[in-house]
Amino acid sequence: MEATFTDGVSHGSEQLLTTLRGTRAGHGPHHPLRDDSGAVVAVMEMHTDIGAVKKLQADLARSQDRLAQLFEEVPCFITVQGADRRIQHANRKFRETFGLDAIGKPCFGMYKHARSSAWSAHRRRPSPPGDRSITRRFWSPPVARS
Repeated sequence: MEATFTDGVSHGSEQLLTTLRGTRAGHGPHHPLRDDSGAVVAVMEMHTDIGAVKKLQADLARSQDRLAQLFEEVPCFITVQGADRRIQHANRKFRETFGLDAIGKPCFGMYKHARSSAWSAHRRRPSPPGDRSITRRFWSPPVARS
């Protein structure tokens, strides 16, 4: 609050407030109130109970940790690939089997040691936005021509 009196600018802070029911997290923005000449004559302080938000943030962090552990520890190869088919993330099993340097490399280069993708064109089409279906993609080696 002192900073708002000093510089005349709104500031906010996260504080623990003690209520009749116990201590809860609160968010307190401080807004200057000015007289006709523009001088700060008072500061309005408002608090919002953000305890529920803090609990949801903690729950989300725990869920993300569990998902990360599952991603790392499953006994199969998992990669996350961008639209350009470059590997953005790879789990431990993949890195141990195909190499630690997989990130940023084309998936076809890591899986098949190929120089180009042999994905058929109809399998390259991106899914429409909001589509949650799982598509199985099968890699087909190029057909040898005689």
